Amino acid sequence: MLIEIKAVRQLEGQPHKRWFNDAEFDLFTWHRSDGSVCRFELCFDKHLGERTVRWDAREGVETFNVDDGDVTGRYKMAPLVTTDGSPIEARIIDRFRNAARDVDPAIVAVVCSRLGLPPVQPAG
Repeated sequence: MLIEIKAVRQLEGQPHKRWFNDAEFDLFTWHRSDGSVCRFELCFDKHLGERTVRWDAREGVETFNVDDGDVTGRYKMAPLVTTDGSPIEARIIDRFRNAARDVDPAIVAVVCSRLGLPPVQPAG
């Protein structure tokens, strides 16, 4: 289940950032002063060839592969993000819905709607 990491570095002049994490996902959200989400990044398959999907109010949805920079027998290089363009698989959608059950429903609704998914039903 995604839990919120409270100690998130905030950058002056940037929207407020929140971070939700579990073994499979990292969800970063940026919020306007009214609390609405203006950007998010959902990272998944963290141990299986990490990918990420980003949404920004200006840029729309983009998907990326993440090369973690790990090279056997050498120093680890800096991670590299490359454009992917492929759709998010059903297995990821199902896992995200399950993992996000305890996340603020307004945040989950934005992520789901921007990915073209119905929102997660609240736990209870």
